[in-house]
Amino acid sequence: RVLLEVEFDLAVHANVLKNLAGVLNVHRKEDSTWLLEHDATTDIRPAVFRFAVDNGLQVLGMRRTERALEDIFKELTRPGK
Repeated sequence: RVLLEVEFDLAVHANVLKNLAGVLNVHRKEDSTWLLEHDATTDIRPAVFRFAVDNGLQVLGMRRTERALEDIFKELTRPGK
């Protein structure tokens, strides 16, 4: 699995991001920053950019990282999250 960290200029709802083609799961990192989980064989960046343009949003940052599911679980279940 691969994570795409995306920061938008405005808040975005999780349900909208979950409906993007290729997105398997979403995790809110901060108010307007999301981790979008997708399969390594799928590049979701074009869909994210199209979504931003169609909704009048700006993408302030985008970074793709490969992470083990165990690492993701540990981060999301860490106390204080």
